[in-house]
Amino acid sequence: MAKHTLEELRSEYNSLLQTCEIRADKLTEVQDICDTILANKPRYEAIATATSVPWFMVAAIHSLEGGLNFKTHLHNGDPLTARTVNEPAGRPKNGSPPFTFEESAIDALAFDKVAVNLEPTFAGICFKLEGFNGFRSRELGIHTPYLWSFSNHYTKGKFVLDGVFDPDAVSKQCGSAVILLRLLGMKAINRKQLSPGRVLKQSLQKAPKTKHEHQTMSLDTTIRAVQKELGVSVDGRPGPETWRAIHLSVVGKNPAPNASRGTIIRAVQKKLGVFEDGNPGTKTWAAISLDTTIRAVQKKVGITVDGRPGPETWGSIPLNPLILPRFHRLNERPANGKTLLVRQKSKTKKLVFRSCSPFHDSLEIGSVGALQFSRFFPLNLAAARYRWLLAADSEQPPTFG
Repeated sequence: MAKHTLEELRSEYNSLLQTCEIRADKLTEVQDICDTILANKPRYEAIATATSVPWFMVAAIHSLEGGLNFKTHLHNGDPLTARTVNEPAGRPKNGSPPFTFEESAIDALAFDKVAVNLEPTFAGICFKLEGFNGFRSRELGIHTPYLWSFSNHYTKGKFVLDGVFDPDAVSKQCGSAVILLRLLGMKAINRKQLSPGRVLKQSLQKAPKTKHEHQTMSLDTTIRAVQKELGVSVDGRPGPETWRAIHLSVVGKNPAPNASRGTIIRAVQKKLGVFEDGNPGTKTWAAISLDTTIRAVQKKVGITVDGRPGPETWGSIPLNPLILPRFHRLNERPANGKTLLVRQKSKTKKLVFRSCSPFHDSLEIGSVGALQFSRFFPLNLAAARYRWLLAADSEQPPTFG
């Protein structure tokens, strides 16, 4: 078998990256995998610190070798209760079973020399990932499912046993490159740092600021606000706990115990009147945020909680002392750049309205008369058909300046 080099395969990896599309029928499954990975990101980061292998590489290998089961060896998915039986057999050499996942992962990455000459670009990472599983698929004329399964670059053909290739078998696992692409789409990995030829740091714990920073921050703020209101873990990552709580709030009942993530999301989308595709986009989160905000207001003023702001809701807001001063009603949506004056702690502050994303509008805060604004202050300006709610700790309703 010919020995492959990164320079030989670099252009191929980069070309496949540019044209890769996740199959529509696999989007929900890919999303579930990435949600599980992010829920366990601290464990992968600890291994990354010990091995200098990026956390998302560790996670992608774990998905393919062990189905994200932390009771299996990273080498090949064998149980941690004994040394590995399948190839490579007898690992780890040191220590005694049962092993921890971290012990196994560190040994597996060292055994395959994943960190040795690892070029931290998309091509370099794909080269190491393909090498971890072996380059045998390309000798048979197909793109390896270890990288490209669940994408337009793979149809069929896989090794069903060591050394046994079935040209008609179809991989049921998501390829590692596809996982990386979805994590890029979720901004868990920064796109610029995984673009062809761009070098990324060994630890990508926080993406740098970009021109889309405000929209990214608004999405994170939206998710966290919904999680906080629903009483679930506030982490900005909508996992199973969050989606079940959203389903209970919006639909009015708990989802079935075995309901998939896609089923739960589609039920929520149907109730909110947005496109039912099982993949929450900007319109879905905007609708969830609005529904949660309205229900919070209704709950605080002690009226029927249904997420529908009718006359009873709007008639209660300016009269109920429990809701003031946090919520104030505006009779119109402020124009972009419009100045509002808000009284806070006996001082008047100038707020300039900015529409910066589909999730939240914002008001830039600065002292009266100053145009040098110090920070962005995300606000729930709920885009209901009837009125606008301004959620701000102000003593009096804002006025237009």
